[in-house]
Amino acid sequence: MMAVCWLSVLILTAMFANYQTTTSDSSCKKFHAKKCKCKEDMKQRPMFQCSHLGLTEVPELPKTTFFLNLCHNKLEILRNGSFSNFSQLLTLLVAYNYIQVIELDAFRGLENLTQLVLDFNSLPLSAKIFQKGVFLPLTRISYLSMRNSNKAMKHNFKHDLIQFRSLNTSLHTLDASNITSVKWTRHIVGLNNLKILDLSYNLCTNIDKHFFANFNTLETLLIGHNLLGSLIMKDVKGKLLRNLHFVKKLDISHNSISFIPSKFFQGLSSLEIVDVSKNFLQTANFEIDHMKKLSQLDFRENLLTSIPANMLRHLHDIDSNNISIYLENNPLKCVCDDLDFLNWIVNEKNRITFANVEKTNCKFNGISRSIRDIKLVINALDKHCANYTIIISIASLSFAIFIIITITGLIYRYRWKLRYFYYMTKSRYRGYTSLNEHDSENYQYHAFLSYAESNLRLVKFTLLAKLEAEGLHVCIHHRDFMPGQPISANIAHAIHCSRRTVVLLDDDYLSSYWCMYELNMVRMESIYSRKGENILVLVLNEGIDKCKLPLELMDIIHSNTYIELPQDPQVIDASGICGRIKDAILG
Repeated sequence: MMAVCWLSVLILTAMFANYQTTTSDSSCKKFHAKKCKCKEDMKQRPMFQCSHLGLTEVPELPKTTFFLNLCHNKLEILRNGSFSNFSQLLTLLVAYNYIQVIELDAFRGLENLTQLVLDFNSLPLSAKIFQKGVFLPLTRISYLSMRNSNKAMKHNFKHDLIQFRSLNTSLHTLDASNITSVKWTRHIVGLNNLKILDLSYNLCTNIDKHFFANFNTLETLLIGHNLLGSLIMKDVKGKLLRNLHFVKKLDISHNSISFIPSKFFQGLSSLEIVDVSKNFLQTANFEIDHMKKLSQLDFRENLLTSIPANMLRHLHDIDSNNISIYLENNPLKCVCDDLDFLNWIVNEKNRITFANVEKTNCKFNGISRSIRDIKLVINALDKHCANYTIIISIASLSFAIFIIITITGLIYRYRWKLRYFYYMTKSRYRGYTSLNEHDSENYQYHAFLSYAESNLRLVKFTLLAKLEAEGLHVCIHHRDFMPGQPISANIAHAIHCSRRTVVLLDDDYLSSYWCMYELNMVRMESIYSRKGENILVLVLNEGIDKCKLPLELMDIIHSNTYIELPQDPQVIDASGICGRIKDAILG
């Protein structure tokens, strides 16, 4: 803690580097308080080091004092008029005390003060402690630090807690880091000329969308080491930071950020340095093409495996020859999918610097390789990816062929079923109504005769005449098919509107496409429209070559009774055969 205080001292005193101490000590000799150490600058103005003295009150010192260090004492109250004698004081350090109360006129007389450090005290940022007008005497203050000023007290950082109105034209830097401010609600007034704002190392989880509304001149915003990941992920329209048009440096590191929306930085057109390190980013897909002055992107210690193509394009389009990118301690991958990214690293090396390349590695074949050797990795990947591409292409082609063959096979296997359903669906669309197969009066025909062209004479002059003489209404394609309709549609209609289908099966029938079409449509009708009822009456020619019969037909012949038709037409008993056909149709 002492080191931190001395670090603050060194930072602030560096602003006075033009001052040099002297050994004359003429002003210091007039000061008799031996506890404080005194030095003078070239103008013989005293600088007092009064730290670690156990002081409970502000000591009396010369009016010409321009630097006063009261760190590490036991101050509990800054009383009214405590600094009324320090009109020439420029720097006041009161860090590491026990200050709990700042009275309203405590800073009276410090009209020339430019730096005030109140770090590590017991000062909650409330209106009770920082009363309205408490900063009014500090008309020239440019640096105010209240780091860790609440001693682990959690509260909300609201605009009405601390009155900054009197600092409107003077305050340049405000350090309110490590104050455990869990919510930053509404907007802060009185800081219209602020250049640097440090709100890091808090436990903040929520920021009101109007919080930064009045920071019109802000150039550096440090909000790292908070818990803003969920808030940032939900800010898809970029409303949180949209008014910060002049911010040059933004630190949102260490915020448990897993995703940054593409529009999150859309209002930050002046950004030069963006620090998103030490988060959980798996991709960096946010827009940066409007950041024309971008000089540094810090992605250290995230979960990035590469940089997305759209960001690579944005970086290429930015007109700058001096952009630094930090990627160390990310699980970068040197794989075929990221070959474009790796080539981009090589191609953009004259414009973009990859900082700490010795610590930036990528995984290649399970081995961590430095991006300093990126060309060697790319050469190896080119060969590997070429083979990989061939393998993928062959595999993809094989898979496509397999799918085509499978689909073709399924279509072929179920071709009759598909055709049947197609025509039945078409029939229903045209007004088809289901038939009751148990009521013969609902069928248009008693039977549909299916035969090869070679049997036309037998059918037309022998079988048809006798069957119709018996009172049966028979459909044959030569007479009853509807002109102008597709043959397949006429066949499906004839089978569906007939109680039975009589097939005259011979070698000519088996070699005819349309005959086999009719036979298979009968099978589909039997299975899907007649609930498995056998509607096929098979008349088998004695001279048929049974070796040519399809397996489905063999199964029908073996499982059902059929009528044999003599091969010689001269010995055909027409009356007997027609009688049996009639019995089968009406049975």
